[in-house]
Amino acid sequence: MLPLSLQQIDIACRSGKVFHLPFAKKLVEKGYTDLIDAIYYQEEEYGNTHGLMYLGWRQRLRFLFASVPLNVLRYALDGSLARRDLSKTDPDIVKHFHPDSPWQMRSLEKFAPAIYVRPFVNHAGESSTPREFLQVAQVLFGYAYGLDLETALRIDTALQAGQQSSTLAELKEGRHCYLACSQNRAMKVIAWCQAIITLADEKTPEDQKDKPMKQPRVHCGYFKSVSRRKRQYDKHQSTTWLALLVESVFRVLFPAASYHLHMYPICFLGAEYEVLLAEQAMMCCTHADYTYGGLCVAPAGQCSSAELLGYNEATKGKTWDDLRLWRHEHAPIMANVRHDNAVRAAVRATPEYKLLEIEAGLAAFAIADDKMKGDIEREAFFH
Repeated sequence: MLPLSLQQIDIACRSGKVFHLPFAKKLVEKGYTDLIDAIYYQEEEYGNTHGLMYLGWRQRLRFLFASVPLNVLRYALDGSLARRDLSKTDPDIVKHFHPDSPWQMRSLEKFAPAIYVRPFVNHAGESSTPREFLQVAQVLFGYAYGLDLETALRIDTALQAGQQSSTLAELKEGRHCYLACSQNRAMKVIAWCQAIITLADEKTPEDQKDKPMKQPRVHCGYFKSVSRRKRQYDKHQSTTWLALLVESVFRVLFPAASYHLHMYPICFLGAEYEVLLAEQAMMCCTHADYTYGGLCVAPAGQCSSAELLGYNEATKGKTWDDLRLWRHEHAPIMANVRHDNAVRAAVRATPEYKLLEIEAGLAAFAIADDKMKGDIEREAFFH
């Protein structure tokens, strides 16, 4: 399997991108519609809209986002959620994610489908530094290429205390634990490395490279039972091999640091059609896609967990009804919609927005005028 060819490495490097939109700023300044527009147009560029018309996409996501406490969504997007919670600097966030809160109690139930985020931060909620990520990327390049087998052995066993996941003999044959004998996985590691190098080196000023990143790396996902998924993650038993691999390298390179993935349920779902769209939207606006330096293995819109729901058809309808009733009772949907309407009204009153409306009207008039001229010319030609 290893080493990869130079052509494969080149393809993987070119697939790594850095495309970070200020999603949190859009939410705060212009409301859900601008946020959803930014997500939609980014996904449309890569053909990930699942055939949904724009208005259907907007209507469904606006209701879903409104079901999330506004600051929880905002801080999940700007990357400060874990820092505010773990450092106890935001009482509302600490209270919201307290084990006795309705939100956390809901996550303990056997059937409570939700979208969650897992920022990669230390005990105070701070991200690692760009300089640290550059060191991690350098080691991971060697891991994916099949170099430095001694370090690869330490990486493969870092999260498996007392268990040896690989032997040197297996590593010499390219059978690395986290690559699972897959060249596709190795190429994904290379793509992630290229993205994180671009972000941590080219996109970061020199005087910021030893300070925590403002936007931590995030893994985002969906599961029917958040508490069950959390137990799996705590035991390092999951299919999110890329996140586990990066965490393993941090353990090897920075054993005294406390970096690991902290789990936060963001929104509970109330309808089956929300699952795929919600996971995709949250992956996009939290920059969780691995090609942008996030930690999710599949690009947004291609997550198998969202497609393979596996519910019992005999009880599915009743179960989703129960979920919707809980969300209407406990989620601040109407208050958030009213707030969003006020934000949008204020935006519409600005001179910039009115100018855009005038320009859009003139453009529509010009198109209609051209069409009318074309109709006249065609009629003159045929007569």
